Amino acid sequence: MKVSHWLALMGLAFALALGVVAGMRMEQEALTVMMGVGCGVGAGIPTGLLVWMVARGRERRGERATFPAAPASPPVVVIAPPGGQPRQSRTNWSDGYPAAYPETPSSAPRQFLVIGEDEEVEPWVR
Repeated sequence: MKVSHWLALMGLAFALALGVVAGMRMEQEALTVMMGVGCGVGAGIPTGLLVWMVARGRERRGERATFPAAPASPPVVVIAPPGGQPRQSRTNWSDGYPAAYPETPSSAPRQFLVIGEDEEVEPWVR
């Protein structure tokens, strides 16, 4: 038996013994987590190999992903009504910025009704 075979066999035996000792001392939850990690890694290996083989095959053939040129965007035409928009008076502006909400004439006061109270509540006006 060659030395390299002997070292590989000893390394495998050491890893197996270490796994058994660690498995005996771990709690059930920690052992479950380790099994999940191992299964996840095991499931990822074939996918990684498949991606690697596809990428390597493209390199051998010299294929490169080419994207078609984007079509030119159509021209944008804006048609405004005759006379344009009426200009806003600058009275609503402060420091050169327009008001956040234009002032609207107030209509009748809004009424609110609180729902969910045990006793009868009269509607209140804001």
